Amino acid sequence: MHYLRKKQMILPLMVLILGIAATVFLGYESYRYQAKTLRHDAYAECKAKVGRLENEMNSYLQAADALELVVEDRMGIPRDFHTLGERLLEENPAITSIQLAPDGVVSYIYPIKGHVSDMVNLFEDNDWKKIAEYTRDTGETTFEGPVELRQGGTGIIIRNPIYLDQKGRAEFETKRNFWGFAIVTVDVPLVFHDALSSLKDMGYDYYLEKNDPKTDQMKMVLSTRGIGLEEDAVSSGFQIGGCAFRLYIRPEHGWGQKVNIRAVVILSVVLSLLLSILCALLLILKDVAVRFRNLSFTDALTGLDNRRGLLEELERCQRSDAKYGILFLDLNHFKEINDTYGHDAGDAVLLEASRRIADAVAPDRAYRLGGDEFAILVKGDYTEGVYERKMARIRSNMKKSYTLSTDQGNVRMQFSTSIGYARYPADGADADTVMDVADGRMYENKIEIHEREAKEKAEE
Repeated sequence: MHYLRKKQMILPLMVLILGIAATVFLGYESYRYQAKTLRHDAYAECKAKVGRLENEMNSYLQAADALELVVEDRMGIPRDFHTLGERLLEENPAITSIQLAPDGVVSYIYPIKGHVSDMVNLFEDNDWKKIAEYTRDTGETTFEGPVELRQGGTGIIIRNPIYLDQKGRAEFETKRNFWGFAIVTVDVPLVFHDALSSLKDMGYDYYLEKNDPKTDQMKMVLSTRGIGLEEDAVSSGFQIGGCAFRLYIRPEHGWGQKVNIRAVVILSVVLSLLLSILCALLLILKDVAVRFRNLSFTDALTGLDNRRGLLEELERCQRSDAKYGILFLDLNHFKEINDTYGHDAGDAVLLEASRRIADAVAPDRAYRLGGDEFAILVKGDYTEGVYERKMARIRSNMKKSYTLSTDQGNVRMQFSTSIGYARYPADGADADTVMDVADGRMYENKIEIHEREAKEKAEE
């Protein structure tokens, strides 16, 4: 992490934040899509089950209608009741008994075995009085239940009121008089478990309810949990006679399969975190690569660009055919400083010299080629006079007094430099030629300086 600058931390952090945000969004959209799909499938299944239940209840209502027809055909005197009952129970295994109740008194029952206790006057029986009166007075077929049957078990009792026509005093006047009830009792588990049990196998909870004919309040018929599922469930219903049925279903584990969504979210967050870490590592590697590249183009002692940096810059200039010039220079008598005061002192001299050269040629760039040799790259097309002034400025800066701290004490000195320059394309058609010309002129200047110094020393 040492190599990461603050601004380089922003990208991994943004990747992490955006990754988590995208994960939350995709997770939410996935949950919504999954819930929508599940609701669609659940509603289709609910409609199918309700259709089956409606057909079942219609078949039991038809059994009650068949009893009514027998009574009407026989003008209130039912015949072949036993035979009819046998056939109806054979066709509808969920029917536990059929009954006829002239004037509300249950007088005909099939099968009679186990149902003797049902032979009561419905208008006088405390359990059945209200529903019997309601059915008679409204003329509607009622579905009562589920109720605990006297012979045991749970059932729904279908009561179909029967009215017979009676001639009135006036011609064509017909009255309908209450005859009694046709009653069909069906077994709740057989009717509804058979139709709804597959919902449990499919992973649904369900809740079936029907209205109470007397109060119109909804009452539970059957439920997987023993409680209502009205909240957050799909539903469908049907009406038959004067009764309404409604079925509610929903998945046992909710609409969005939350466990799976949670796992996806956790996995996506982890992936986002790994991606941000990878991004940070790539930035670190990039930063390290840049640093190594800079090191390969930078002189370790002075911090100036090195020979490799100069050659690369010259190559760019050549590719673009840009005009430029090069100044080569080295320090005179540098070997004597190294030999006399040691390499540490020599390094100190090189550091000071590089600083003075860079200051003198700015904004042009200075390079250390190696040892005490330096170069300056001047981009642009300048006259020889400009280069002469640049060399004069370098010499002036270098001649300023300098105090060198050595093991032998402080030594005051001045730097002497040999300089030569060449221009492209005036002095050469390529970089190598231009550098050779500049290098040659520098050595010519060095010879001149040595000869002048030797002459001055001889005159002393």
